[in-house]
Amino acid sequence: MSSELKIKEVGVHKVSGASGNVGVVDLGDRGKEYHIDLDTIDALTVLDHKHNADMGAIMTIGQDGKNFQKKQLGLTDNETGALDPELIALVTLAASGESETVTFVDAGDGFVSIAVEGDWSTDIFRFEGDQLNKLLADLADFQAVCDALDKGVDLKNGKSEVGVFIFEDDKDKTFHGDDGNVDSAAVKGILGGSKLELDEAIELTEYALSEAGQADSGITIDFTGSSVILEIEANGATVDTLILKGDAYFDAFNDSINLKNSASQIGLFDFDEKNNFFSGDDGNVDSAAAKAIIGGSKIDAGEADELVALALSGDDPDVRYLGGDDDSAIIAIEASGTSVDTLLITGDAFDFA
Repeated sequence: MSSELKIKEVGVHKVSGASGNVGVVDLGDRGKEYHIDLDTIDALTVLDHKHNADMGAIMTIGQDGKNFQKKQLGLTDNETGALDPELIALVTLAASGESETVTFVDAGDGFVSIAVEGDWSTDIFRFEGDQLNKLLADLADFQAVCDALDKGVDLKNGKSEVGVFIFEDDKDKTFHGDDGNVDSAAVKGILGGSKLELDEAIELTEYALSEAGQADSGITIDFTGSSVILEIEANGATVDTLILKGDAYFDAFNDSINLKNSASQIGLFDFDEKNNFFSGDDGNVDSAAAKAIIGGSKIDAGEADELVALALSGDDPDVRYLGGDDDSAIIAIEASGTSVDTLLITGDAFDFA
């Protein structure tokens, strides 16, 4: 099936259709701007993909004839609405700056635009849908995406928004709205006025870590190594995504913890900066498996890797995985029967996928 292409204005085509439909775009025609609604379309048939080898290499379903080529680009799962790995790969390629023919154009609340270059023209693909906000947050380590999202979010309106908050010092970052419609009373208690201050960002992070995995907490957390991603529920139906970055923000976290004492602590272990990190000894760690991994009073990269693997396995309730990506992870370690120590672990050498 193919969806109807409707011309919004000269050179701009809106690609949409009933759920399950497949839209059509043509890289061999004159340059156009395609607006692609991810809420109503699940895939694109890409004609003449030979004109862009980088995009063609991402698509796995299709056929190539002598004079005609077409492949299909997966966009979303038509049952769950989750983004397809092929769309994620395409947008990631554009954001990375590694391709000369698939490049980043712009991004904002619920949209991302990329340019796809052909032999004699360039097409703009503008993907639209709230599910893009999480992907953009994951890609905010790329400078182009970070620059596009370096703005506030409005917690008060009825839209799901995404914004980067960079703390290079203790300056404020504007929300452009107050916390009136935030669902969580605890989150409301942390926020004040219309600006997010550094100490509020730290307190929000600590609260999100303490509530990780709890239903109806109103806030979730993720970690990419150079960004912490907070999702805050508001208006009973929307989710605003805050991407927290900057030296002042990360300097607020200790680069050590003490597993032996009874205090809950947060430690940032960046193995690109140091080879090992002080952790006290493992005497009060509740998990026998974690005790077997940790040796002495410091955690090195090998031990960190094993701890993350233990958390990812889900086999030990006292060592939990809270979030992360390929080379970064958040894990929580139960100790003393009452405290929880949280480690933010990152380093280029890791592969947690």
